[in-house]
Amino acid sequence: MKQMRIKIISILLWMSCMALAQETPDFSYINYEGWTYSGGDLPSTSAFLYKTSDGRVLTLISPEFSCQDIDSIAVTVTWRSYDHSIALTTAIDDSQGHPVDSVTSLPSSPASIQSFHFTIPISVHRLSSARLRFVSWEAVVENAGTILKVATSAIHVSHQPPLLGDVDGDGMINISDVTALIDYLLNESATNDTHLENLDVDDDGLIGISDITALVDILLT
Repeated sequence: MKQMRIKIISILLWMSCMALAQETPDFSYINYEGWTYSGGDLPSTSAFLYKTSDGRVLTLISPEFSCQDIDSIAVTVTWRSYDHSIALTTAIDDSQGHPVDSVTSLPSSPASIQSFHFTIPISVHRLSSARLRFVSWEAVVENAGTILKVATSAIHVSHQPPLLGDVDGDGMINISDVTALIDYLLNESATNDTHLENLDVDDDGLIGISDITALVDILLT
């Protein structure tokens, strides 16, 4: 019963992490979902990427979202500008509003409405949460605004399969894992270094003496 409870808790924690990571905000002219436009000067404590000659900053900011378990974010943005030569910059801001990374998109045709698709890295910056921000030198902010639609999707960090027998989680199977597994069975508790997903060495759904035997067999062979 205890072993089954451990497995269920591990699965639920993994599922909750994945759910958080998928909560990247979408935007359309129909549904703003907490997105906000900012026109005019930003406070001096805020950073911006582009500023017009008259001091006006045009920014669209997304709601804050979780970056847990996200490697990068794929973004498709449809926007409207005055002419085809005006670039659009998409930035990732941290929770304090400071820019961390950005992508600048240049239109490839003279059409006033265009779509761009790109990815922005997340995991390399070790962000726990972030916001998307779109900025341009000039934009037509009317009706639905310059940004007509933003579609986002989280690209998740790839997870290595469990290394059964690597009880202490150091990436290797050795005698220290046997000691850690015995300690776990004797004390019926896990330490911060115990990797629960690797305890069931013989993969029978239970954690017991047979796992010690299986672990010793791995070391001997």
